[in-house]
Amino acid sequence: MARLRFRAIKKRERNKVIVELVERLLAYGRVINGVALADGLVKGAIKESKIAEELFNFGRDFNIASLKLTADFVSELYPDDPCAGDGKPCENLEVIGEGAKKLDEVGQKLKPNYGAILVDWSVLDSFLRLKIVFDAVKLRRGNAHALIEKLKNRSGTTEDKATLIGGITFLISELQQFKKICEDKLKDVNFESLTEKKYLEEVEKILGFEAAGSFLKKESVEPLKEKLTSILNLAKELKPKLSKENLSKMRRNLKQLFRVVNSPGLPAEEKSLTPAFYSGHSDFARLSKDVEDLFEYKIGLNGSSKQKLKQLFSSLKTLNKNMEPVASALRNKQSMLGVEDNVMKDFEDAEKEVDMIEATQPLLDCVENMSGSNFEQDITEWKKEKVNSAKIGSSAKDFAEKIRKQSFELSNSTSFVNSIKNNDISVAYDNLQKSTDVDNVIKELEELKNNLENLEGMLISDWALSAVSMLNAKNQHDAKLKVAVNTVRSVTKEYESFLNKIKTRKVRSAEKTPTLEEGLKISQNLSAALKIYRDLIYAYASNKDIQELLKIDTQIESKIAQMTDPDQKKKVKNLWSEETKKTLASIPGIIDKLGQKITTIPKTLTEFGDILKSPVNLEVLKPVDLLNLIDEVQSMDANLIDQGVADRLRTVQMDFANGKLKMEHGLAAFLLSIPWFNSLTNPSQATSASGSSTKHE
Repeated sequence: MARLRFRAIKKRERNKVIVELVERLLAYGRVINGVALADGLVKGAIKESKIAEELFNFGRDFNIASLKLTADFVSELYPDDPCAGDGKPCENLEVIGEGAKKLDEVGQKLKPNYGAILVDWSVLDSFLRLKIVFDAVKLRRGNAHALIEKLKNRSGTTEDKATLIGGITFLISELQQFKKICEDKLKDVNFESLTEKKYLEEVEKILGFEAAGSFLKKESVEPLKEKLTSILNLAKELKPKLSKENLSKMRRNLKQLFRVVNSPGLPAEEKSLTPAFYSGHSDFARLSKDVEDLFEYKIGLNGSSKQKLKQLFSSLKTLNKNMEPVASALRNKQSMLGVEDNVMKDFEDAEKEVDMIEATQPLLDCVENMSGSNFEQDITEWKKEKVNSAKIGSSAKDFAEKIRKQSFELSNSTSFVNSIKNNDISVAYDNLQKSTDVDNVIKELEELKNNLENLEGMLISDWALSAVSMLNAKNQHDAKLKVAVNTVRSVTKEYESFLNKIKTRKVRSAEKTPTLEEGLKISQNLSAALKIYRDLIYAYASNKDIQELLKIDTQIESKIAQMTDPDQKKKVKNLWSEETKKTLASIPGIIDKLGQKITTIPKTLTEFGDILKSPVNLEVLKPVDLLNLIDEVQSMDANLIDQGVADRLRTVQMDFANGKLKMEHGLAAFLLSIPWFNSLTNPSQATSASGSSTKHE
């Protein structure tokens, strides 16, 4: 794609001369590199396998034997058929989506805002506690009356001694227990919540379940339970495959796999043999054409020179022919730009999601519990409570205020019951008849009875009392439902990417390992310098896309400011620094200045080399990592930049580091290459290592 834009400049731009000059220099660099390779092959100092690995961008850690294992490993975890393999590790994978759909139905029934449907237990608990106290009041009111009557009629009673003593002791004990009930139940009551409004709010929340009633019938819940069970079983199958150890192995294998099928080009330090072949094998395949163009350009080669050249490059031509099937296979691969990190992220997310899926067990339990609920009957009863909510709220408030002010004094009754307690019923009966404290006890009990009668009751039904008691347990399941449904929603959304399978390609080769040839030094230095111009011209050809990137500067900065991970934030800020933006913006101006200084194609080697003297200031250019920059921009917001623009910019390299030094070394290397060139065009001249630059018209 970049080469097509590169050529388009020559057809229409005012700077087409500088573009053509750079093309010829790049071709010259490839020829010089080819000479070094051919010489190394003849001497046995270089192995074809290493050349091929570099040209295919396989990298220094490439091992063809392990590549098949890599593909097998990836395929095992990421199969074409999700239900393939021993044990069918991905069986019923589709249930995730179907299960999520069911869960979505639950979510819609229970409203998006789960907080609006979940009952506030503290409010209903306060009403419940007050109801229990009121029921105790009614009971103890009768206890007090009965006890008073027994004490007043103790002399003329027809009851036997044991029944009388037992009855008095029991009733006083019940009144003592009532005092404890009041203290315990009122201790945690939220008196502020005992209002008509609060009670009505909670009843309406309960009535909100009416919409979910039909869905949560047993026949509707069973399919959902089945789907949830399938998801949990799937998680158990996947968990060992997504272990930390396997993911670490996966990262290593993916790195090698994508290095083969997706490498945008090896870094300079990994191209010890082929530094001038920036585009790998596609550049290498053009070597014969490079030689033809370069030496036929106003330079006539005699027969012996042509034969020498043909022999020199014959080994490279054969190598290229042998490499073509592999190159063809690589050319037919699908575009994988930006996929590697996303694939790894899918697996790492899947690991977390499997844990999250396992955490949905409470949801399954919750569904089990809810499936047996008789919502229709419950809702009917709760509707009655709503009708009475005004009376319930007002009476609760009045009852609460009064009971908080009441004191239930039982000191005389307690002392009295202690005095008559005795295993000998006759003695206890005699003590009862002779006691001088009975009148004080009766007075105390009558006061208690009057106090209890002044407490107005509550209208909460007995049904509601038991229903609210059960609601506490149900409420815990509702809370789990809220968390679990949201969790599974998130899980299924993320699994959409997990289900997009990657087609991997296996590259088979018989190449081995390399050695380094001394003659490569010239090629390495020359190539480093020429790459600056290559990157500059390719960036210039991509200027329209670069301008699109610069236009969204404000949005990128805004997204960076929102990042919470300090390390990631620092990384992105470094990628999108002021130096980066300045470099991107300065490229058209630099090319224009070059175009003003160089208006014709040189006719001598010396003139060709003059461009390496940097006729313009290249020190303003800083290295720009567009590949990682675009990945980070899209990870912050996938819609921030057009996908087509993003894909094209990922292929643009801008390695401008140490530009001045590279140009100096590149010029020196260029001058050292001239004697070899002269030996072909002027066979009578010696092929010394002289740095002279003989003129050739």
